[in-house]
Amino acid sequence: MPMPHYVNRYQLDGSLQPFAAYGAEMFGFVFNGTPDALTSLVDRYLNRAPANQFRYQPLVPEVLFAFTSTKWMTATNPPFSRCGGAGELELTVWVVVQELNSGTIALFTPYTLLDNPLAVLQGREIYGFPKEMARFPTWEKGQFDVEAYAVGECREDAVGTYQQILSVTQDSPDHPAGGQHPTFTALKDALLTAGLAVANLAPEALLLPKGPIVFLKQLPDAADSRFASYQALVEASIEISTIRWVEYPGTYTITLENFWSHPLITDLGVADGSSSVFSYFVNFDFTLGAGKELWRAQA
Repeated sequence: MPMPHYVNRYQLDGSLQPFAAYGAEMFGFVFNGTPDALTSLVDRYLNRAPANQFRYQPLVPEVLFAFTSTKWMTATNPPFSRCGGAGELELTVWVVVQELNSGTIALFTPYTLLDNPLAVLQGREIYGFPKEMARFPTWEKGQFDVEAYAVGECREDAVGTYQQILSVTQDSPDHPAGGQHPTFTALKDALLTAGLAVANLAPEALLLPKGPIVFLKQLPDAADSRFASYQALVEASIEISTIRWVEYPGTYTITLENFWSHPLITDLGVADGSSSVFSYFVNFDFTLGAGKELWRAQA
């Protein structure tokens, strides 16, 4: 029996996915996390299926904070491909994981913060991105600030407000090797020179990023929200279509707050005041493919 059509306000059949993005400008900052924190994070979100079906672990301790300004993002399938698109500012935190049964290397994002409400809605509902609205009061080459609707502590008088949860600030000049090198090879070579673990294991996954992404897609139960009415592992893939240029903008320092609502330090093991182990600025186009359900929880 076929599934019913998804009901939406547009009164159009079809799906907004897959997506194509043009003119994406990304500042990527790689910081060292800790294996214990990342293992706990991945266990909590991804190791929901029986271990003989899917079992994930963090592949490397490095964590990518990717600040991406996308000029134009649009659906690629009709009828929505004829209905325009939009731009957005987004911070995505990426962790490289490996599925142990198949050996597949993938990306996982525990935090995705952006300023486009439609992208928040579609990203969460279609794929399971943990997207939420954010503000970026400073977005320039030397500094990036992120404000989210956050709660500092869990207590009776706590009030949620937009607060700065992290900042990334340049503290050394541009790398002398920076320049116009629109290839993966240039980025891989730079990673190897920096001595990062990911350089030998999955350089293309972390750099732009590129390849499969795995999500925990879920909905809370209406009657008892301690439980999920739907919970599944979903996979989709990012493919890079064009790279225009790459630069290496020196070293950056990250300032983090460990809010109750956004426990970045606890989840990632990235210390407040850490210096980036690698940073780069790249302009590219990419597509985000249709998702596929890997596993679904049964009642």
